[in-house]
Amino acid sequence: MISLDDLLKPMSRADFFSQAWQKKAAYLPGATGERHRFSELPAFEQLPKLLSGRHLANHWIPGPKHAFASGIDSQGNPYSLGGIPSNMFDSLFNAGASLCLGPVNVYDTSLTAFVRSMAEEMGICGEIYTTCYVTPARSGGTMHFDSQNTFMCQVAGRKHWRFSTLPAAEMPPLNLDISAPNAAPLKTALRESGIPVRDSSQCDFTEVELSPGDVLYMPPGTWHEPRTGDEPSLHYTLTLQPLGFLHLLFPLLRTLMLQERRWREDIRFLDQPGADANVLAFAQGELDEFRQALSDIDAKTLLDNYRYSLLSRTAAPLRSLYTIA
Repeated sequence: MISLDDLLKPMSRADFFSQAWQKKAAYLPGATGERHRFSELPAFEQLPKLLSGRHLANHWIPGPKHAFASGIDSQGNPYSLGGIPSNMFDSLFNAGASLCLGPVNVYDTSLTAFVRSMAEEMGICGEIYTTCYVTPARSGGTMHFDSQNTFMCQVAGRKHWRFSTLPAAEMPPLNLDISAPNAAPLKTALRESGIPVRDSSQCDFTEVELSPGDVLYMPPGTWHEPRTGDEPSLHYTLTLQPLGFLHLLFPLLRTLMLQERRWREDIRFLDQPGADANVLAFAQGELDEFRQALSDIDAKTLLDNYRYSLLSRTAAPLRSLYTIA
């Protein structure tokens, strides 16, 4: 089983969290030799089985139905395509496209164990999973950054990475592809929300080539662009979805708002004759009540509600955690 210490080698845990975590990218080379830290994860030969799904507890879990594809066109320009159906995976890969499949940890016991091992190291787990990137020779992807903390774990072949030495945006709430049609409006929306984005031309870049057993950690907002040379590449990305205080708070707000009928009522006609109140007075009164309700919530309730919502993908039983008069 791969532990967090195994993943971070040759950096110590203390050095990684003081120097790299959410600050800058870190290249973590693996040990040389035929066996490496990811030798137990599915390699090229196991991909067909992985993509067919998994039988678990008397249920067949079907494999990925869609993928994200990227590559380099005949003019040398990177491109990306979303929503690729599974019956096109082979033809697109054979035509030179890199495929992103995931999350895939539900389809394989070693990937499940990898994710579980990482989750057990975390005080608050949050959403964590692995995606699979299978890339043919002389292919790659577009320049982009992600909103997640990611660990690129090279399993087979080699992949070349060009990435910004520091994040171009601080904890961005969304991914941004520099070549996407909506890139400009997204950058404007981020800037107007108080999250400026530095163009890739304004950033310093470094380059590394990952071999089997190597890891590349990138914090949110790091511009990066992958390429393959004369051989195909397979890597799994350990993805840690954003988990800030706002992510703890949102499930609790949903729970609070759902438990009171008056907070579920449609308010669009409050200003009409015969309505109970005008919109402004109603909103002020309910906001005062909500403030009081929130003041009665302690940290343990907040965390318990988040953990329950993560496991069940719903709010906690409304009256089981607290009661609002």
